[in-house]
Amino acid sequence: MSKNLLDANQYEEIDKILEKHDMSKHNLVGILSDVQAMSPEHYITKEKAEYI
Repeated sequence: MSKNLLDANQYEEIDKILEKHDMSKHNLVGILSDVQAMSPEHYITKEKAEYI
């Protein structure tokens, strides 16, 4: 049994972010920046996002 780490609203927000970035892996830095803005305690620096 898997445990959901996010609530339904968070999944919906992430889906909107992915759609905004055309679900392209080439927009990963922008996607990570937008997702981390949802939850500042999971902050990822731009440099780390670019590395990832």
